[in-house]
Amino acid sequence: MQNNFKFKFQKILEYRETVENLRLADYNRAKEVLRTEENKLRELMNYKKNELAMRNINVKNTTIFDLKNYNMIIDYINKEIVEQKARVYNAKDVVDSKKKNLLEALKEKKMMEKIKEKHYNEFIYEIKKEEDKLVDEIVNFRSSKN
Repeated sequence: MQNNFKFKFQKILEYRETVENLRLADYNRAKEVLRTEENKLRELMNYKKNELAMRNINVKNTTIFDLKNYNMIIDYINKEIVEQKARVYNAKDVVDSKKKNLLEALKEKKMMEKIKEKHYNEFIYEIKKEEDKLVDEIVNFRSSKN
């Protein structure tokens, strides 16, 4: 029975499935970029922590020039951290945007699947109606012969 069923919007459903797959791939790429940016931020924070620890350990045996260098390094790291936080924030925005697009594509595909299901149920109903009609005709034919 199902082999005879032809969904007249099948191409649209396939298109929406393709769009969903593309948007899912975009979303996954954006999430990967976000993870990379977050890892870079963590590395910078750890680097800063290590530099501060080194400065604090060596503070007794260091010159003013060395302390100045440590402070310049830490200032540079702080600027890098601020920039990296901005990159993480932007990556989060991209992920949110891609997620919104993906959810929209999922909703559109689901809508087409529901239409397909409705059409299939109507098709099954019509087949059943035809079968019932055929059975009635057979019963009527047999009863008329008797």
